[in-house]
Amino acid sequence: MIRFFFICCLALLFFGPLKAQRPDSSFLMDNIYKVKLGEKTLWGFYERETGEILSPAAYDSIKYQFRLEQDLRYYEIQKNGKWGLLNKDLSAWIPPKYDKVNYRYKLDPARIFVEVGGKYGIFNEDGSEWLAPIYDEIMFDGNYFKVKQGEKWGILTIRGEEYLPICFAHIYDNLEPKYSLVRQENKQLWSVYNWLAQNGSPCELQPELSFERIEYFNEFFTVYKDGLWGVANDEGKLLIERKYKELEPFSFLPLRWLKVLEKDKYGILRLDSLGKLDTILDPIYDDIGIDPDNYKLMARYKGKEDYMYEGEGYFNFAYDGIKYFLRHQLFIIELNGKAGVANVEKDILIPPKKYSKLHIIDRNTFMVQKGGKWGVVDAQNRELIAPAFTNFDFRKEGYFFAADGEKWGVVSLKKGILLPPKYEDVVILPKGRFLVQKGGKWGVVAVGGRIIEPIKWERYSYPRGSEEIELIKGNKSFKYKL
Repeated sequence: MIRFFFICCLALLFFGPLKAQRPDSSFLMDNIYKVKLGEKTLWGFYERETGEILSPAAYDSIKYQFRLEQDLRYYEIQKNGKWGLLNKDLSAWIPPKYDKVNYRYKLDPARIFVEVGGKYGIFNEDGSEWLAPIYDEIMFDGNYFKVKQGEKWGILTIRGEEYLPICFAHIYDNLEPKYSLVRQENKQLWSVYNWLAQNGSPCELQPELSFERIEYFNEFFTVYKDGLWGVANDEGKLLIERKYKELEPFSFLPLRWLKVLEKDKYGILRLDSLGKLDTILDPIYDDIGIDPDNYKLMARYKGKEDYMYEGEGYFNFAYDGIKYFLRHQLFIIELNGKAGVANVEKDILIPPKKYSKLHIIDRNTFMVQKGGKWGVVDAQNRELIAPAFTNFDFRKEGYFFAADGEKWGVVSLKKGILLPPKYEDVVILPKGRFLVQKGGKWGVVAVGGRIIEPIKWERYSYPRGSEEIELIKGNKSFKYKL
């Protein structure tokens, strides 16, 4: 009798009567309470309004989960080191016998991923087992499950059905799993699963269907083995013979072009959606590329460069270098170290004979360099400004800052030399005036260098939009009205 009384007292000490007044330090939010047993804390559930104990303190941990958007409430529970789930009404959902439990409520349909003893499985949202925890890894991309058992990989459908058998050492999965790349252990060769399935041996890589590299190209596959590339269809049949040292998609994928290298020469092939092969450019060129500034096709042939038009060089590969300017519809052409200009009608406006460098100002005006000096010519190759300056800085107003060595001046296309190049710095002012620096001093001059304000000032202030310039020397200043 004494022993029974002692046990009852001990029970009351830990749990209290069903409607006992609860200690504030032990009763928490979300209908959860805790009991300290020496160094151990156990957790249980109670009714907040009445204080009624709903379950004994039997759990190692309880985590209340609330997802507002989904109006979702549930509990993660841990008992004897294992995790499970309870519904919001505390009814059993997933028994607490797993090392990890992850409710993926955002999936459609929602799934519960579990781990036990290093193995992974999946439950349905109603708590029924969907995939037994027998897998070493489970990866989900939103459409398919990639699973691993032992050292082998496979793919399951969204319904858990086998899509790719679990028999591959490696899978490089595709959005459409049947086109996934697969490989076996100790082999450096890849195949496409659909090729194997079509030939009746889905787990066995066949030599004629295995390659060192396989890459996707629209509906097809570029394949590489023994130093040569080709193209295969979705059944593994070669549409382009494996004979090219290089083969890669070229330019925009919708063009369906392939750049190939055969016998050290480049060409371009086109493979349409039905597998019909066309030759865009024969493999006879030193190189082929796209001009990134105008997206036009270019090629180099026997050391010459040209844009390609209807399978031929636009200028019949007559020049060492060429650059097309779409805005002006002009070409800068280069030959034997000299630059010239041609138009889209193939007329040579400036022959590549005199000038070492050439820049387009507009369709009718060009900066040219001759003997290290810069000048300006027009589209009829007439000199507008003789090449006499070591540097040019063109302004769209029609002026050039022109340098002779370290000294600067101003040149106009219409009026010629406005200021001789003898100043350290020049600022163009309204009404044909110039703010100049000479010998470290500032002043104002007119066309030809005529002095307007003596060049004696140490510095100046000229705020943007101001109608005057303040010239400053020590404590003195002078305001020049523009």
